[in-house]
Amino acid sequence: MKNRYKRSGFTLAELMISVGLLGIFFIGVGTFFISGNRAAAKGTWRTYTIKRMRTGLKLIQKAFNKTSYPSYTSDNSFIEIKPWESAEQYWVQFGKAFTKDSNTFVNFTAKDHIGDVFTITAVTPHQKFASGEQTGTTTVYRFFFPPTNIKTEKKVANSDEVKDMDDNLFADGVHLIPLYYEIQRGTITYSAGGFTTSALTTYMSARPLIPDVNRISVRVFRQTPNHEHSLTLAGHETTYPKITLQLEIECRDPFDGRLVVSQNLIQMINTHVKGP
Repeated sequence: MKNRYKRSGFTLAELMISVGLLGIFFIGVGTFFISGNRAAAKGTWRTYTIKRMRTGLKLIQKAFNKTSYPSYTSDNSFIEIKPWESAEQYWVQFGKAFTKDSNTFVNFTAKDHIGDVFTITAVTPHQKFASGEQTGTTTVYRFFFPPTNIKTEKKVANSDEVKDMDDNLFADGVHLIPLYYEIQRGTITYSAGGFTTSALTTYMSARPLIPDVNRISVRVFRQTPNHEHSLTLAGHETTYPKITLQLEIECRDPFDGRLVVSQNLIQMINTHVKGP
């Protein structure tokens, strides 16, 4: 008796071809989603970093605006320290060699610099119409790449590894480090003997300001004679000119070192400049 039912099915070769095609399809779909996630992550990083950079530069600009020398206004006189009168502690100080003639960029990179980038001192002028000893406030803004005793953890690109800030090498051989800042305050006193400043105490402890910094560059953008100083001593209008600084901060994506965002600040300061 003949079998009236035919057995139907797939051969092994057909199954292997089907599995292969499905594999190619899922690989394509997976690659699409991974690429989409990476693009979204880059966009999120860019938006977040630009926001932090702008916030950080506003704080730096505010500090530059406040640069000043101690002064005292009484009912019949105005007294202010001149730049050459033992006033170096009130100059903007950089962590590398820097002068009023530094018109090319001085670079502070995450790869080779740890410690102070620049320190800004602001003095609140005292304007009390009274005789005798008077006091004001000295505020010091310190911006720096943190030393090894401040730990910052960050996930390494394409890895489950987590690195401490000391080992700040990330994607594509790019070194990154956060810019930190802290604020210190002291009391400045004016009396017949001149100005004296008390020891500084921490007003705001060290905290991160701008993440993923690869480089900070600063130069003297412009200097113009300060003719106020020539009234005191001829030649000092060019020895201690009005200085405009240009500051550039470059950040890079820790997962793809090729993605760069940068911000610039051009700002006139009210004091002189110096190196370490």
